[in-house]
Amino acid sequence: MYGRARGSLTFVVLGGGTADITPPYCFLFFSPPTNSMQSLSLQLFLKMKTVLFLLFASVAYSAEFYCPLVSTKGEDRRTNTSNFRLVQFNAEWLFTDGADNCPGTTCPWKTSSDADTHLNAIAGVISNLNPDLVNLCEVESCDELTLLTESTKLSGKGYKPYMVKGTDSSTGQDVGMLTKIDPISDLIRSEDRANYPIPSTTCKSSYTGSYGVSKHYITMLKVGTTNIALFSLHLLAIPDDQTRCVEREAQVFISSFWFRTMSS
Repeated sequence: MYGRARGSLTFVVLGGGTADITPPYCFLFFSPPTNSMQSLSLQLFLKMKTVLFLLFASVAYSAEFYCPLVSTKGEDRRTNTSNFRLVQFNAEWLFTDGADNCPGTTCPWKTSSDADTHLNAIAGVISNLNPDLVNLCEVESCDELTLLTESTKLSGKGYKPYMVKGTDSSTGQDVGMLTKIDPISDLIRSEDRANYPIPSTTCKSSYTGSYGVSKHYITMLKVGTTNIALFSLHLLAIPDDQTRCVEREAQVFISSFWFRTMSS
């Protein structure tokens, strides 16, 4: 797997090491084989043969267009079906509205031209890596994913975009994918929340409350004869802030619960 990775939740890790409970970047986890699929609901993901767990740390704003529905379920457009190449990529503000709709002081794109230049650079990196599936974080909406598929570097390579709308109203960022293998279920999300501080907190904070994972999706793939649950998350940024520290621990607590449940 490609991408920046370091953090926690120690299972079998590709692309990173292990540290504490607040991983700052990206993760991919595989679970041991479990049972087969049951029904098209969240419970469907709790009994899978294989689980891919992609964990992104950072800071969703209502954007124009999202694409969680899969009309061509299971379609495989890979040129080499004997390999499956998975890439994780932090696209770092993949927004194309420039100054018109790139919120916050940290968004670097002040003009549409700057944003387009960045999108084309992202397309170039994806083209060079040539993944069968690339998971992207810090994306505004499916508009940007579609523009990637239509770019000079990626047009005609078999990619389709998928994304489900998150609930973070702070930055407008979300997570999504481009893939040559269409999922076998629509993308879904959960509104589960965890109370904080969690029992094993390491945060030096007196804040209390509950928090959920605002940016994530869950879907299923079938690669050859292997059923895969793909679970992508993007966590809250700035974990050193004491308010965010306990909120982010709650996000990881909920995520680890989901993963343990999927793996059982």
